Amino acid sequence: MTNRYGHPAIETTTREITGPCRLLLASDGAYEPHEDAGHCLYTECDGDDLIPTVRDLVNLAVDTAVKTSRALDPNRIYADNATALLADLRP
Repeated sequence: MTNRYGHPAIETTTREITGPCRLLLASDGAYEPHEDAGHCLYTECDGDDLIPTVRDLVNLAVDTAVKTSRALDPNRIYADNATALLADLRP
């Protein structure tokens, strides 16, 4: 995977939690359209309620991918599997 995509298939990191924060676990179909379009994932995940916030994040990813693919080739409209989990974390 690293040779093909420039990163491993699974990446990890550790961070001390010092205050309330959110954890986003997202498939490439959920986060790549946001990154490619220049959307800020911090802003997209900042809603008050978790379920509507993550639903909006995924729906926007799919809408963005469809719109982008349609602009590139109207005969090939595409959106990848967009799956995400958003959790509130507290120390």
